[in-house]
Amino acid sequence: MGYARPIREQRGVALAIVMVILLFVTGLGIASVRTVTLQERMTANTVDRTVALQSANRVIGTVQDILMDQVPNNPGFKATSTGLADCDPSITTSDDSSRCNANGLCLAPGPQCTPRWEDSTFNLWATTEPSTLATDPNLAAGTNDAALAKGLTQQYFVEYLGSNFKCYADTAKGNCLLYRVTVRTNTGAERAVVQLQSNIIFEYIAGGWTSYAISRHEIVN
Repeated sequence: MGYARPIREQRGVALAIVMVILLFVTGLGIASVRTVTLQERMTANTVDRTVALQSANRVIGTVQDILMDQVPNNPGFKATSTGLADCDPSITTSDDSSRCNANGLCLAPGPQCTPRWEDSTFNLWATTEPSTLATDPNLAAGTNDAALAKGLTQQYFVEYLGSNFKCYADTAKGNCLLYRVTVRTNTGAERAVVQLQSNIIFEYIAGGWTSYAISRHEIVN
């Protein structure tokens, strides 16, 4: 007569192990989806910021052309006697409403004035539309830049800093005109914000005016 093995009691260990593995795999899948989503958002933000930066750079070039019509007498700027020569040190806002016009052309602020790009009350930015193939021949054929820039508002203002600055081509001269151009992409919701600033020298050479962008940098607030 053979010996019969006792039947062991089933305790569901295999089911528990499967459940643990399933939870682990589910968690890993959720983490992967979140990582991919985050990477997509980062990529979209990078693309959007690149478009905003390119658009801001083009605005500076456009303003440089606009200023060619202003030299040497600045007919589009307000009279130099308009507004305060300086700001009261006790005032935290600028005096710029009396020294700028609606076209974004401003006289130089006083040395104690709040910089216009830091003044939240300054509302005399001029607005221009994003470049398209029709308005900017420098855009490559078939570019998606205009489509990506849809809804992106571009604003700028110009400050005339005077006519006693060292020239660019002939550095021996010290009577060239200097303008400071500030550009921003003033966006709606969920769009990248970029602020650029450039100093532009106008120099009279060989019977005509020539302009040079002598500096360009991004403003980070």
